Amino acid sequence: CNPDEELLGPASLKVNGSEVTLSKDGDTKTIALKATREWTASISPEESGFTVSPMSGTGSNDPQTITVTAEANTGKDAHAILTITSGELEPVSVRLYQPGEEGGD
Repeated sequence: CNPDEELLGPASLKVNGSEVTLSKDGDTKTIALKATREWTASISPEESGFTVSPMSGTGSNDPQTITVTAEANTGKDAHAILTITSGELEPVSVRLYQPGEEGGD
């Protein structure tokens, strides 16, 4: 067992909320993350128009912040799933949505 992990307590992975909506004119939102072990983020589909930063981090008892950014959307509504994984823990997902000027499908 890693001594740092003992200081961080039980493995835990949580986010605040299950959906983030960004303005069609371009927007930046943050997601609060609590991860007591190293974590990695992925976005699907990758070509969704959303930028996520950072894409990974270390374990901490302090809240961490993930920033989601989207440029102005002149096309159709954009949808993506941000998934955060941490070791053997159940992954957590956040739906990302940005309306577009052309609306839905």
